[in-house]
Amino acid sequence: MYNRLRLPFHLECPACGERDRWWLQFRFGTLTLADYELGHRVNWLRRGLKEGRPGLGRVLIQGTLEECPHCRADLGPAHEIWIIEVRDDVFATVVEDTSGQGYWQEFWRVA
Repeated sequence: MYNRLRLPFHLECPACGERDRWWLQFRFGTLTLADYELGHRVNWLRRGLKEGRPGLGRVLIQGTLEECPHCRADLGPAHEIWIIEVRDDVFATVVEDTSGQGYWQEFWRVA
């Protein structure tokens, strides 16, 4: 199970040419397939499987880019990993991970 964060900007799909705000899948908070945007607070109140815990301060989460919302094309592994920053349990920023380090062993880290 996972949650999703909607990118605050548009990406252009190389397959169909459509520009839209794509989604990232991530594992942090109560894992209920919830949809979030920047500025939203992480929901810890729902029952269910939880990843992480509230009150950690600054947290970095690896997210995986979903396929194009129009044609379902994938941007490929070079654009797959994104870093989501949570500050005081609020989604603050998101950037593409260009480090080339690949996936972390854990889903999130306290920064």
